[in-house]
Amino acid sequence: MRVIKTTRSNHAVGEIYKPYTELNLHDPENKYRWADEPTPEQVRLVRILRVLGVISAVILLGVML
Repeated sequence: MRVIKTTRSNHAVGEIYKPYTELNLHDPENKYRWADEPTPEQVRLVRILRVLGVISAVILLGVML
C-alpha cells in the first residue's frame, strides 16, 4: 500500500507567502509611487449611466411585481 504525504515542504509553499519576507523587492526604500491619474470624462459618464440604469431597473421591477 502506498503512503500519501499530506504535508508540504517549505520549498513547495514558497518563501514569498511567509509573513517575515520583504515583498517589495524592486523598491525596498519606497522611493517611487504610482501617480494618481484623473478619471476621463467618458468613464464618468458610463458610470453615471450604469447607476441610473440599475436604479431604473429596480424601480421597473418593483412596479411590475
